[in-house]
Amino acid sequence: MPHFRTNSDNKNTLIVAGVVFGIFLIGAIIFGVYTAKQNSTVQIITQESTTQVPSQSTATNNTSNADSNENASNNVAQAPQDYTQNVKELLQFPVMQGGCEVTSLTCNLNALGFEVEQEDIADNYLVYAEDDDWSVGYSGDPYYNGFGFPACIVSTANAYLADQGDAGAQFEAIELKGKSFDTLLEYVNQGWPVIVWTTMYFSTPWKTGLTMGDYEWYDNEHCVVLYGTDEDGDLLIMDPIDGLVTRSASRFAIIYEDCGSMGVLISSKK
Repeated sequence: MPHFRTNSDNKNTLIVAGVVFGIFLIGAIIFGVYTAKQNSTVQIITQESTTQVPSQSTATNNTSNADSNENASNNVAQAPQDYTQNVKELLQFPVMQGGCEVTSLTCNLNALGFEVEQEDIADNYLVYAEDDDWSVGYSGDPYYNGFGFPACIVSTANAYLADQGDAGAQFEAIELKGKSFDTLLEYVNQGWPVIVWTTMYFSTPWKTGLTMGDYEWYDNEHCVVLYGTDEDGDLLIMDPIDGLVTRSASRFAIIYEDCGSMGVLISSKK
């Protein structure tokens, strides 16, 4: 039997339609609020990321500036003559048995034109450790047994130069702490011999774990003069134990770094 709409049916239909419309409207409002909140959150995160992370160009510029500062710190004037050609053999035995540092310094000063002997440096200019502070002075007796690090040799060299009048006033000794091995070779190529801390008999450093100031003492500590390279790329070394010798550049560089990358340069005053 067919169903005919009544006024009651029409009223119910209107009520249902109103409820459905109301639900749709509430849903639309909630969706709009949620979307606006998400957009705001994304904007905040984007702003924070932009503030905290430097741009690629900024990072590159900072690296370039650091490299420029390092290169600037390595600048040393070309020697007025090639002093590396004046390096002569000078042995620590038998006189200066514990004085490879004194011997290397004397050799370097001789190459610069100063007529001085190991005994004169050891007796009159060598800075000795006070209160066992071997970070600034020589520990022991260079005639028998002892050791010294760059700060000691810098002070000793400058004390000697200050006592040599106008000739000494042209030069100054500086510490080369942490310089790359390539930088040492740059100094040599500019005509300056370089005093370098290495090991006796080209061996691996025997670390002791004992530190003072900027230095760690190693049991086979040794000091030599680097003054050039030969046609094969090997290093020319004045070793106070072995005399004038050649050494593998790659092996020497490894030992140099393992010992703490330490050296002393005597060059023209800036």
